[in-house]
Amino acid sequence: MLANLIKKRAWVVITLTIALTVFFGLFIKNVGVESDVTSFLPPSDPIVQQFNKIGKKFGGNTIAMVMIESDSIFSFPVLFKIRELEESYKKIEGVGFTQSLVSIINERKVEDGIEVSPLIGEKIPRKKEVLDSLKQYVLSKDLYNGSIISNDGRYTVIFARIKEGYDRNKIGLEIRKITDQKKGNLKIYYSGLPLTMTFINEIITGDVKKLLPITLLLVIIVLGFGFRRPAGVMLPISSVLFATIWTVGIMGIFHRNFSIVSNLIPVLLISVGSAYGIHIINRFYEDHDIGNTIKHIALPVVLAALTTMVSFLSFLSSNLIPIREFGIFSAIGVVSALIISLMFIPSVLYLTHRKGRREEKSIHLSRKAIAPISKLVISFKRYFIIVGGALFAITILFSPTIKRSVNILEYFKPGSMIRKSIKIGDEHFGGASPIMLYVKGDLTDPSVLNTIEYIEKYMETLPFVSHPQSIGDLLMETNYNLNNLYVIPEKKNKIQNLYFFLEGQDILSMMINDERNEGLVQANLGTEKTGEIELVVNKVEKFIKGLKNKKDWYRDELLWDLKYAGIKEVDVSMVKTPYVPEDVIKEGIMKYLNSEDAAVVLSNNLKKRVVYAAIKNNFQEIKRIGGKDGEYLLKDIKTIIEDVNISYSIKTMYNALVKVNLPEDKRKRIEGDLYWFLKGKDISLSPSKVSIVQTGMPRIHIRLDKKLLSSLFESMTIAIILVFLLLVWQLKSFQGAFFSIIPILFTVTLNFGIMELFRIPLDDATMLISSLAIGMGIDYVIHFTNRLKQEIAIGRDLESAVSETIETSGLAILINAFSVAVGFLALLGANLVPLQRFGILVAGTMLVSSLSAITMLPALILRFRPAYIEKIKNNKNLEV
Repeated sequence: MLANLIKKRAWVVITLTIALTVFFGLFIKNVGVESDVTSFLPPSDPIVQQFNKIGKKFGGNTIAMVMIESDSIFSFPVLFKIRELEESYKKIEGVGFTQSLVSIINERKVEDGIEVSPLIGEKIPRKKEVLDSLKQYVLSKDLYNGSIISNDGRYTVIFARIKEGYDRNKIGLEIRKITDQKKGNLKIYYSGLPLTMTFINEIITGDVKKLLPITLLLVIIVLGFGFRRPAGVMLPISSVLFATIWTVGIMGIFHRNFSIVSNLIPVLLISVGSAYGIHIINRFYEDHDIGNTIKHIALPVVLAALTTMVSFLSFLSSNLIPIREFGIFSAIGVVSALIISLMFIPSVLYLTHRKGRREEKSIHLSRKAIAPISKLVISFKRYFIIVGGALFAITILFSPTIKRSVNILEYFKPGSMIRKSIKIGDEHFGGASPIMLYVKGDLTDPSVLNTIEYIEKYMETLPFVSHPQSIGDLLMETNYNLNNLYVIPEKKNKIQNLYFFLEGQDILSMMINDERNEGLVQANLGTEKTGEIELVVNKVEKFIKGLKNKKDWYRDELLWDLKYAGIKEVDVSMVKTPYVPEDVIKEGIMKYLNSEDAAVVLSNNLKKRVVYAAIKNNFQEIKRIGGKDGEYLLKDIKTIIEDVNISYSIKTMYNALVKVNLPEDKRKRIEGDLYWFLKGKDISLSPSKVSIVQTGMPRIHIRLDKKLLSSLFESMTIAIILVFLLLVWQLKSFQGAFFSIIPILFTVTLNFGIMELFRIPLDDATMLISSLAIGMGIDYVIHFTNRLKQEIAIGRDLESAVSETIETSGLAILINAFSVAVGFLALLGANLVPLQRFGILVAGTMLVSSLSAITMLPALILRFRPAYIEKIKNNKNLEV
């Protein structure tokens, strides 16, 4: 039927094929690039929903980092340029909170309280001595050192938080454009998801444009060596080019973009789709009749396409959106290549072919070249099985330890600018993927705020985590500047007073909501390695879930802060409340009574009487001495006594613990912990009052990691089952399907072994290989078994049937495998490392699966002579 259609309507088929190609080509322009890692997971995923919801509440959850390197950061020209860049970023639609060395919040003690303002602000100093003093101040503060300025003072960073719901790639491109226009002589590095996406998108676009012609050229060379005639080259190439245009055009119709995975589709279709044309042309040069060719080859070609489609459609089981789309559009590409190969190629052959001795001579030379393989298989079948079994056993031992990896740093070649930028961000600023904790509770409650601070200080003890920050830190800094105590006040009204000093600061929008019942804790994570990210995320999650109403929490905080300050091996249990001498209390009270803050002006004699009464706890006497203001005097005296006791005790305990001089930022933290040693019995942590949920890009990465592994095994299992059923249908035998699938299982296992041997991680691209190896590799088995059936059915004995099959279909199998392998080796020229690995592994897999199909499979058949082979001999109805 198909042959008759082609003979009658060859010109119509050719015209329609070209017309459809032009039509689909019109939509290619709609295909863009999508590299946002958050788009991998479906919007319905609870982790993604949480991530997006929190991003909306706090002005976004991804940040762009523009890092500046200079030996003179603290100079007027550089600081002026930093301010200019930051002001420009603020004007970009979708950019929320920004922060730089110029605008970062700073608290200073002033005569009548504290001043909260930008560190530098509008007026940038010009004098060298002022700038030198500023540099010394900034590098001495933990708030700035390692977060906004590097420890060595050579790097600084401008942060721009991207609002939820805006196009991160578009904003990233705008930031880069502005920076390139205004940076002058500054050396700039980019990091953070929005900016990294722009580089990945450029690389993906560049790779597609560069690799497509390289793949075509390599496949043309292989086809030229294999067929040694123009039609054997141009027809398979034309069919896969048409199929690629159809597929990408359909992507454009549905407005789907290329991703880190789906950008493989053009290269894949050119390499894989040529198989159907190769087998049709190879058989045609045997038959020299299009009707016989279609009769002999149509079924195995359709089956081969079906198994390849099955391998791609098995990715529909994945929860990762780009992988599902890759499966769908790759399957569409296979169908397109199949239709074109069965319709367009036979039509052209029918209209153009002329018989002659050249074709016969070419086939003779090809058979002569491949004949030694058939002789080896027949003579040494036992050894093929032994060697294959040994390799299978060895490689299967390596497979369970394959490393899984969702590591954006490893996407880029060593030495590339984007890789260097990400490393600078990790090493000097703690990374661009902050861990975030969403907090819901009364953020004016001391026990809630102390619970948050407890978690923060624990996070700081974890590897790769730095600079945890929340509203609690700002409140403690404000309290320190007002009252010389770096602690959360123990009373609500005092906390509310501290909020008053912070009102109007932009930074509050990314820390707390207006109602003060929702907040965000953020900490930098300075690693891109999956295992290290997972370690930190799991530890934080476990710690949050294990929180209790802990009463001696301050002991843990003291121990952690001592270690943070570099003081180790301290026995915190030995810390005791010291005795406060009376002279110290007397001195404190007398200092108050002599100050302008005294509630009552007293003579020296009355002051002495107040001091004496206070020592004896005779509070009524103090009230009587104070007269009408006695209540105020008594209240102040009690406060003074408490402050003196605390101040003296903290100082004494601190000196006992710390034997070295520490910077102010480290000292105040330890003194704050010692304050709670004295007051801790009055307040305990209250995790029951607060809800804490972990989110952020690290959590997304771990989710992807787990989905990668589950997607691998789900798609591989589905592919094996469906391919096995197709083999049962083709061979009408479970036994035959079992024998036929052995070479593929061997290939898949060998692939895992090679990945482990060469430490190739399982990433977005390499996870596809197992299912592809099953679907694409089984094509060779199908073509081999189909030809073997035909040779046996016409009366050949098993040995001669195997020999004939290897020397005919085996040739097409090897040409096909080498064209696929060489096509995928073009990916070695890719700028994304996962694509390079993918190319090497697929090339190796195709060669192994093709050689297995023409060596291991016939060796098994010859050695065990399965019953299904005998049934073929007796099947008189087999079409040959």
